[in-house]
Amino acid sequence: MKPGEYEVTVVKYDQTTSQNGNPRIIVDYEIRSDVAQPHQGQHIRFDNFVVTETSMWRLHTVSTAVGLAGQHFRSYKEWGDTLMNKSLRLVVGEREYNGKKYPQVNGFKPSE
Repeated sequence: MKPGEYEVTVVKYDQTTSQNGNPRIIVDYEIRSDVAQPHQGQHIRFDNFVVTETSMWRLHTVSTAVGLAGQHFRSYKEWGDTLMNKSLRLVVGEREYNGKKYPQVNGFKPSE
């Protein structure tokens, strides 16, 4: 997948714990097939939201992109449940791991 912007839908999330013991939400997206764009139907997996004071901006940014800005949630599970099936626009770059390139989510925008 080439770096760029893609219209996606949130299709899955898991709650886990990071190696440092912090709560982590792992989100998977599917590139929308109802929008004319490359890579329709492909998945962008393993977007990690580690819950720390310095990384809360990512949760706030994705929440704003899907129209949840200002809402308060009782738990990260409630946040994940509310995020499911929401559409947004991802800014996707690349990261390299073990000599292979993978898509990396670098930003979030409202769906157009």
